[in-house]
Amino acid sequence: MLKRTLGLAFLIGGLLAGLAQETGLGDYKTRLVRYATVDRVDGLIRDIYIAPEALEAVRKGQPLPPGTVVLIDLHQAKPNGRGGFVREGGFFVRASDESYVHTMTRLEGQDSLTSWRFGAFDPRTGELEPGAEVPGDCLECHRTALTTEMLFSYPQLQAFARSGEVQRSFCKQPGRQLF
Repeated sequence: MLKRTLGLAFLIGGLLAGLAQETGLGDYKTRLVRYATVDRVDGLIRDIYIAPEALEAVRKGQPLPPGTVVLIDLHQAKPNGRGGFVREGGFFVRASDESYVHTMTRLEGQDSLTSWRFGAFDPRTGELEPGAEVPGDCLECHRTALTTEMLFSYPQLQAFARSGEVQRSFCKQPGRQLF
């Protein structure tokens, strides 16, 4: 229990200490590589980006290195007026961008449960996303993905590493719900 409490305290402290560095992610679309787009049943579209160095590690079959940044850029799907969303080519059509991004940053020398710092903020200003319980919301969900570097999209990352094609998928989980 003490180890878990210390781990959570470390994650919270790490988030606050590292937030200033991560808020410089206003240029993430050029600094990071988009490897997947996930349409979610609740109408959120998630573009998922990763640091180029981490992509290279995946190509070599190595673990994601410390300093790896994974970023989720959120978009709203266009409603179809019948309770669903407009699709084109089988995928949701974007209606608007959300102003906040979600991030995971790999830390140095931590066990798998405490090796990631989570963030939810405006990438241009560093303003925290209102109502986001960080790291709680993120950690509780992602801990179920311990075998895949805490990334639910790890299979898509591996497929992108092999093909170079952005992977498209659909997630049946609305909001921030555990599987």
